[in-house]
Amino acid sequence: MVTDRRTFIRNTSAITASFALAGGAKAAAVNTQQSTEVKSIELLALHTNEYLSGAFWARGRFIEPNLQAIDHLLRDHRTDETHRIDPGLLMYLHDLRELLGGSGPFYVISGYRSAATNAQLRRNSSGVAKRSFHMFGRAIDMRMPDVSTAVVRDAAISLQRGGVGFYPRSDFIHLDTGKFRHWG
Repeated sequence: MVTDRRTFIRNTSAITASFALAGGAKAAAVNTQQSTEVKSIELLALHTNEYLSGAFWARGRFIEPNLQAIDHLLRDHRTDETHRIDPGLLMYLHDLRELLGGSGPFYVISGYRSAATNAQLRRNSSGVAKRSFHMFGRAIDMRMPDVSTAVVRDAAISLQRGGVGFYPRSDFIHLDTGKFRHWG
């Protein structure tokens, strides 16, 4: 787990550079009057220690190269398979960050999961859905290093979109783009 900014920066992967190069020019082209039209995200994948930060949406549309970088970072770290991450999930995370403020990345425990990984996890835990939203790129398990998971849960519930699962013993929140519901 990264404990300070210097360690965090030192441990970032090459994906940061490609993400910044792909979106930096497009994001920089947005002037200050239109700054509300830029949506950014900051993610740290805890299992691979990969980091990215930057705009995924600007001027009314998604930035495809940056979506691809997000897909890669949120891949199934057990099989190395990627899947398109639902852009609505990125909007959900962006809006949650806007609501909560704070700084630093979302610490990602799980993004996309292959069917094989999901089946393996189901064999070892009763809390894994047979047709998990993770298998369709529509869910993320995460925490925020600067905000308690209970506060993140309450904020996510207040947005009233998708699923919100609270796992206090494991210190993470599950978010998905299914119908609104919450548990835990």
